[in-house]
Amino acid sequence: MTFLYFIRYSFKNMNQAYFFKQVQQIIEENIKNPNLKGQFIANKLSISRMHLHRKLRTYYQKNASEFILDVRINKAKQLLINTNIPILIISQQIGFKDPSYFSKVFKKVVRVTPSSYRKARF
Repeated sequence: MTFLYFIRYSFKNMNQAYFFKQVQQIIEENIKNPNLKGQFIANKLSISRMHLHRKLRTYYQKNASEFILDVRINKAKQLLINTNIPILIISQQIGFKDPSYFSKVFKKVVRVTPSSYRKARF
């Protein structure tokens, strides 16, 4: 491996890491928005929705909606473990309009209900 190749490879990885950090930050800043979609993130990054989709597919094997859902579920897990905030409020804080739909999605992803997850962690 030549030094120039190493520099290019390192720079490319740094750019990718920065890009995904930006995506994560945009999602976290707008997590309460139930209408948060890939198009919104792409607009914030000044790229096309398809470019965002390709990058997420390449590195995470997920589309934008799946990636957003992962961030939301991870945030919900943190809130369930570290706070006593009611599940209704948590669902709203992470962008779900309907708490029963949040519970259904949470159970599908995590394989336990939010209340069971909270109880198991204490």
